[in-house]
Formats: sequence, C-alpha cells, structure tokens
Amino acid sequence: MTIVILSLGVSFLEAKNILSGYVTPVSAMCVLTYYIYLSYIHRQQLYEDTIDKENQLAKEQMSLLRSQIQPHFIYNSLNIIRTLVRTNSSEAVETIDHFSDYLKAHFRNVESDDMIPFEKEIDNVKAFLALAEADHARDIKVIYDFQETDFRLPQLSLEPIVENALKYGIGEDGGTITISSFCDEDSIIVRTIDSGNGSKTASGHESKRLAVGITNTEKRLMLLCNGRLKVDITPAGTTADIIIPKNQKSFE
Repeated sequence: MTIVILSLGVSFLEAKNILSGYVTPVSAMCVLTYYIYLSYIHRQQLYEDTIDKENQLAKEQMSLLRSQIQPHFIYNSLNIIRTLVRTNSSEAVETIDHFSDYLKAHFRNVESDDMIPFEKEIDNVKAFLALAEADHARDIKVIYDFQETDFRLPQLSLEPIVENALKYGIGEDGGTITISSFCDEDSIIVRTIDSGNGSKTASGHESKRLAVGITNTEKRLMLLCNGRLKVDITPAGTTADIIIPKNQKSFE
C-alpha cells in the first residue's frame, strides 16, 4: 500500500506541476522495494517449510524408534547372550557386538536424519539378522546380491522391511530372504524377497507396531530423498522395493 500511495502521489504532484522529474526514480525505487519485499516473503516461506519438514522428521524419527526398539526383542537378545556366556563364550562376545551395533544404529537415527551409505545400512541389517539367528530356533538363509552400492538412503529404511520378511514372511518355519540392489533407467532399487507365502500375520500390539514402522519408512523415504516403497504379496513370497530416484542428493 505504501508503494502504491507513493507512486500515485508523485504522479499526481508532477501532473499538477508541483514536482517534476521524480516519476522515473521514484518508480524505480518502488519496483526495487517491491522486489525486496517479495524476496523476503520467499525466504520466510522457505524457512517455514524447512522448519515444518524438520519437525515432521523429528516426529517420524521418534515414532520409528518406538516402533523398532522393541522390549521383547531386547529381552530375547539379552537372554540369548546370557545363555551363550555359559555355553559358548566366543559366540557370546560376537553376539554382544551385534547387539551393541543394533542399539547404536537406532539411537544414532534419533540424533541425526542424515542419509547414510548403503553399505552402512546393510551393516545395520546384518547386526539385526545376527541377533535373530543367534537363538538357532529356525533355519534362516540370507542371500545378498548387490549390483549397485554407491548411493545413500535414510537410516533404518531397510531394516523394518527385513524384519517384516523375517517375522511375517518366513515366520517360525524358516526360509530364505534375498536382499539385492540394482539400477533401472531412473532409479536405484533395493529389493527384499522372502520365500514365505504371505499368510502369516501379526496380531494386537505387534501388528500395530509393524504397521507404524512400515508407514514411517514410507514417510521418511519421501521426505529425505523423494523415494517410495512398493510391496507385492504373492503365494510365492513377498517382494518389497525401496525405490530412490537417481537425481536426488543421495547419489552425490
């Protein structure tokens, strides 16, 4: 309003021959002022968008932590370690190392939402699987087939999918989980396949926790790298794809 009033006022005064020669410089000043105003509004909007995104990510991280750091799994791991201390001390030490890596990965995810190298995420997955295999209660076979490794992805974006394959894909019967990575024309794909029939389902609190973990993974993929999650359940097994566009910062 100030810019409009100033421009009209100068034009009126010049038309009445009260002032002359001021229309052009005042008009230029008005245009410059308006440009500065628009730049300020744009910066404010970017700042607010960034804050909103950071707040949303923080909420997703805490929700992810609650959904993945599960007391039952921790208690079970500690009981396994306790048994191994009595029966196989060398395996007990190795299991403690895996347990430490598992906890560090989850707490590190709360401290930072930085993208991590794919190899590091695989280390997190291997620590989780090592703990799951330590009780020797079922026959679990894991196949790794990595054609593409030079990229980054959100922390703990693959582990919830592997946990899903382990618990509700192959289940207590045991089976094979295949984890692979490869490129197509536009994306990097991290694929997890289990040999289960997809008929095993969780119930109660476990079902809710699993749903929250997968939902958070989808949201964090979208927020951090414009990625997405695609799940296909068939009688021959479940296939879950993490799809990350090649043009994202995760590939720099």
